[in-house]
Parts: sequence; structure tokens; C-alpha cells
Amino acid sequence: MIEFRNNSIKLQIWDSAGQERYKALIPSYVRGAAIIFIIYDISDNNSFANIESWITFIKQVNTDESLLILCGNKSDLERKVNYKEGYELAQKHGMMFFETSAKTSENLNLMMYTGIAQLPFFSQFDIDKNALIEELKKLNCKAEEQPKEPVMNIKDEEGNVKPTKIIIKRKKKNCAC
Repeated sequence: MIEFRNNSIKLQIWDSAGQERYKALIPSYVRGAAIIFIIYDISDNNSFANIESWITFIKQVNTDESLLILCGNKSDLERKVNYKEGYELAQKHGMMFFETSAKTSENLNLMMYTGIAQLPFFSQFDIDKNALIEELKKLNCKAEEQPKEPVMNIKDEEGNVKPTKIIIKRKKKNCAC
């Protein structure tokens, strides 16, 4: 949820994981999408090599006026794909470009708020896009204050509530999209 001037904006975010076996499902995810993030792993040359075909595929199946954003993720790892390559690919396809780290949260909010600021909803307000991005950051800073590790309150045998860390184990994904 994004709060802006007494309006609540609900975002639905879908992750298709970019795996070939899910490729048939992607058209249903991207139809009608306001923003589509196409993500590659900057620490993996193969991930970047596949990104051109994903961009072409997304453009073929998405006939809407969606904002396309190219994102090089894992900027916290050793770089195999340089910034210029990603930026030039984004320029070639008329896309915005960001490098982020999901692990450290570097540039994630900037990328999200920049994309959100392009939504048609905000055209009703007489506000500069950069000022809008700053206002969104300030209004929604509570999301940035959340603990890095998710915590859930769980009752023990005696009924006492104690905060417990939730450990999420993920399988390594192929980040081609």
C-alpha cells in the first residue's frame, strides 16, 4: 500500500522468476500491468546475455502502454556485467535503468518510487516528478524502517508471546527475467 495525499494506492507485485518453465504464464502476468521490471543478475554474464530475448518477448506479449524498467540486481556481488552495458541496453529499448541490491536494499526504493511516480493516477496532481518521488519517499518511509529479518509474535506453551525470527530459505534462482 502506498499512501499519498489521503489516497491509498494498492500495488500488486508479481514475480515470474524468469525461468523457461514459467514462460507460458508470463503473458497473463504482464497484460494490463502498469510497470514491468525486467531484471538480470550483474554478477552473471549468462543472465545478461538472456535479457535481450526477455525484453523482446515481453514487448510481444504486452500490447499495453506499460512502463518497462530494466534492473541490474545483485550490485552487492562481484560485477561481471558493467553499468554501461545495462544502461545502453535500456536506452536501446526506451527503458528506465537502475542497478539494485535486493540483499542490501540499495536503490530499491528509488527504483520503485520512480516507477510509481509515472503511474497515470499522479497526473491529476500538479507536481514535478522529482518532487513526487521525494514526497513518496517521505510519506512511505515506515516501510523502510521495517526490520531486515522478518519477525513474528509466537505464543509458547505457557501462552507467553515472544518475538521469533522467521528464517526464509530460498533455492538459488536463475535471474534471467
